[in-house]
Amino acid sequence: MSSFNAGSADARADTNSPRTVNDETERIGPWSALQEARVSAGAPQTVAREKRNLIIRLPDELLSAIFLAVPNAVGHAFALAGTCKWWRAVALSMRHLWARVSCVLEGTVDFAAQGRLAEYLRTHLARAGSILLDARIEYSCEGTWLLGDLRAALLAVWQRSEKFELVTSLEFDRDDDPFDFLRAHAPHLVDLRVDQTISMQLDSDDRAALELALRAPKLKKFSFGGAMLVFDPDFDGAAAVVEAEVLVDFLDGDSLPDLFACFPHLEKLHLFMSCDLLANSVVHSDRLLAMRLQLPSGTINQTTADALRFPSLLAAYVHIMESHTLKPDVIRSFMSNALGNVLKLHLHFDLVPGFAEGIAVCTRLRHLVLRSILIPITDADEPVALVEALGSADRLSGSWPCPQLETITIYGKIAESVFAQKLVALAEARRALPVPITRIEVEGFDALQMRLNEILG
Repeated sequence: MSSFNAGSADARADTNSPRTVNDETERIGPWSALQEARVSAGAPQTVAREKRNLIIRLPDELLSAIFLAVPNAVGHAFALAGTCKWWRAVALSMRHLWARVSCVLEGTVDFAAQGRLAEYLRTHLARAGSILLDARIEYSCEGTWLLGDLRAALLAVWQRSEKFELVTSLEFDRDDDPFDFLRAHAPHLVDLRVDQTISMQLDSDDRAALELALRAPKLKKFSFGGAMLVFDPDFDGAAAVVEAEVLVDFLDGDSLPDLFACFPHLEKLHLFMSCDLLANSVVHSDRLLAMRLQLPSGTINQTTADALRFPSLLAAYVHIMESHTLKPDVIRSFMSNALGNVLKLHLHFDLVPGFAEGIAVCTRLRHLVLRSILIPITDADEPVALVEALGSADRLSGSWPCPQLETITIYGKIAESVFAQKLVALAEARRALPVPITRIEVEGFDALQMRLNEILG
């Protein structure tokens, strides 16, 4: 991992030696005040002496574009400014270059190192001028404390950032919390990402939650990956959020309702949980348009299925690995309350009893994608029941389930079977409806696909 480390090597550097820039960069790290001083003073530089190098003929505008196109890394701007006088002049004229901040807080046991890191951040702030920052901070040092100077610099970066990413493996409930700046006012923040890459093997009682109480009135996108996340439902400092990604080991029964209370204008949600989906109270949103729900090792109970109310939801992806544990009543409630108005539905789980009845409530559904966990798809009762239900009208009312359905896509090996025969019957039955089905796609069964294509034209 690259890091900012001018270190004691600066003090030992010989300013009169004719070493090349590459040698010096390799010796003392990506940037140092000494290197910038040498360039500013006009010390000989290998690149500057190579007058015939084509890069010297580049106009400043093109060189600036190249600088910005290079992926950001720790010390990137300083390395460019420390190459030669020409590059330094171009780099110092580019506020957007300095507005990209990347910093790894390591070796912070050394107080002098903390001072250099603080100066590194303050230099970015000064040279970025009025441009808002795009900052990435990594901090995973156990047993260290951040001093006031570095804390103040981090706070200043946080309050000047438009985008901010924090990557850490530390817990958030430490006695000396190095992340207390997350609770400070961030007037310009639009995009926040917190990545807590800690072990997934801890028991729930050992997990440390990030207690979220943001004061970011312009925040639009929020992403968190880690152990646990706790929201303060009485804190409305991030009410403008429209897109959220929450990837966690565990959420308790209050966290999901609190999430929607904190983000009342949420339009897009990606929720990944290594546990059951729990909701102790009603979760209602008339603004949510798209949802991606992934439960790789959990399921949904009746209370939660009854609590989820998303009348505005138009697109949903649902992956439930332990779908065999779902009760028919749970399926019906979940489909009716959460998914009843969707236009596009992608279901990544095995069809279980109750699903055929549940999908009938999706009267606006246009596009259905089914991805089976069990391969191949067999002639079990529920897959056949689903196809039969979609392929015939109600005997009493004459109404069709999912009357707006236009396409069906099925992933999972299908053999010559009753299920395949029912798909053909479905295509023949629905092609003449006022809203006809136009496409049925199946995976790995060419003969069946050709037959379906012939029927649907």
